[in-house]
Amino acid sequence: YWDVFPFPAFLPPLMVVLAWGILLFLKSRKPTNQLPFTGKMKLGNKLYHAFLEIPSRLWRKLIGWSFGRYVIFSLQYLLLLKAMGLTESWLELAGLISMIFGIRSFVPSLAFADVGVRESVAVGVAQWMGIAVFPVLMATLILFVINLVIPALIGLALFWQAEEERVKNRKVSTSVS
Repeated sequence: YWDVFPFPAFLPPLMVVLAWGILLFLKSRKPTNQLPFTGKMKLGNKLYHAFLEIPSRLWRKLIGWSFGRYVIFSLQYLLLLKAMGLTESWLELAGLISMIFGIRSFVPSLAFADVGVRESVAVGVAQWMGIAVFPVLMATLILFVINLVIPALIGLALFWQAEEERVKNRKVSTSVS
């Protein structure tokens, strides 16, 4: 199918840009008592007013950090996919990554660190696009280890070190008293 109709790789990033544009538009509006499209939905209006409470400077920082995180994770994923030997074009792989991240952000999960969810989304999108599944699965697992497992282990080691130091200081202070 994708040989006849090439995958529109620009669509997922375009959807992200449109979502940010809608949020920025809502942020730029004058506050009203009620949004026209929420009707009598109290929760929608509460969320809208809470959204308006965020200072513009903080909002710009949030967008910048979110965009930077997305770019870094996407580049890591893209390089891992190429290192796994995928021969698809960079643009097609960027579309794959955008779809995986986009779908993953809407899939609810109660699993610890979304283990299994991110991998199943990646496999499903790769199959749908006709891309080899095993390299995508391996790149997804490696990305998980690089961005979640290794930092968590470093944090755990630092936590244990700080806890040992705290226990030592407590022993010293109780023995001095």
